[in-house]
Amino acid sequence: MKISFLLSVIIVCVPWTTLIAAVQNYVLATDNKYVVPTAVAVQSITSSDPYSIYQITIFIDGVSCENVYKLQAMSDERCTIVLVPLQDSQWKSMPTIGGRQIDLMDFADRIKCVGWSRLVNLHLLFPDIWYSGLLPENVQNVNSFLWLDSDLIVIKSLAPLFDECERIDQEIISANLYFPIHGGVGWVNAQHLNPLSADQSGKDGFARVSGGVVFWKIGRLVDRFVSQGFNKLLTLYEERKRKEKRNPQDEVVLGDFLKQQECVYFFSPRYNANPDPKLRLNFFMHWPEVPTEEDYRRRTHMGLIRDKECVNPLVILKDQEDIKCFNQHMQALCNGDVYIFHWDCVQKPWKKSCACFYSDMMPIHRWYIYRQQTPFKVPLSISQEIEMALTE
Repeated sequence: MKISFLLSVIIVCVPWTTLIAAVQNYVLATDNKYVVPTAVAVQSITSSDPYSIYQITIFIDGVSCENVYKLQAMSDERCTIVLVPLQDSQWKSMPTIGGRQIDLMDFADRIKCVGWSRLVNLHLLFPDIWYSGLLPENVQNVNSFLWLDSDLIVIKSLAPLFDECERIDQEIISANLYFPIHGGVGWVNAQHLNPLSADQSGKDGFARVSGGVVFWKIGRLVDRFVSQGFNKLLTLYEERKRKEKRNPQDEVVLGDFLKQQECVYFFSPRYNANPDPKLRLNFFMHWPEVPTEEDYRRRTHMGLIRDKECVNPLVILKDQEDIKCFNQHMQALCNGDVYIFHWDCVQKPWKKSCACFYSDMMPIHRWYIYRQQTPFKVPLSISQEIEMALTE
């Protein structure tokens, strides 16, 4: 009788979501320069949903001992932080799916895109990294995870995104910054994928894979590549490199990989939203009153999905009504229906000049609030100065 009473008290006191929630697996990567925004991104994940359980794997490259300690200190009863140092000796002879051994970071140096960290194109080696058996056991056993860039914050629980992506029959699923979807999420014919590279400039595709928020079904991808005998992502990387005479970026290669299937599934752009609605609208919507054919040609990456039949076919913006609809969706997205704010290709929130750059200060405020909840918080006097700068 007493045992039954105690059990009932426990069940009442603990939120039911905690009792049944699956672990949400995330993967991030950082060097020493990006360790603070990485910590802020991690803090935002756990703060956005107080009831879920998390395992957050962070690949680290040259992070100082002090910062390693601070990242480890972010673990608690709901969140397990697993740091994977990529410069450890074991990664200097990593077995790959194709049967050879590589020095992981030396290889990452060779395939990196000019102007980007070598951690960016490291994504293309994820299948080999998981195949190698060199990861900590609790990471090695992960079958799927959500990759997040470090220059973003999570605003709302991502549990619905995990559920949605697990149901989709596709190994890699992404959000696109330039992809407003009418009625939620949807499929796009693969022919409409446009990696925005030189050989695609004259085509009518518009959907672009974003590398900032990507759901990886890594277990399934490894099995597929093992059966083929090679990492297909690296093959596509080499093909594009030969074509463009330069190292392509990871998201371009992911687009090439997805383009080989008939349809490609994207999740909603609310999971990868620009943090400033005014900037977003100005950036996208410099339309003349009557768009010319040249305007349409130069803006073929813009479009929307309409709910027609079951495949949500792509509709390139053809008339003023479409443009108005596009504007409404962009405005709604930026005015609140956002799960992730991503400072992609815009001024970063940790830059001093950022305060005068945005018309909406909420995401900036939220970024600093999250920072103050990490071991990387700034002294109170500096925090007050930042607050004053943001509110002026």
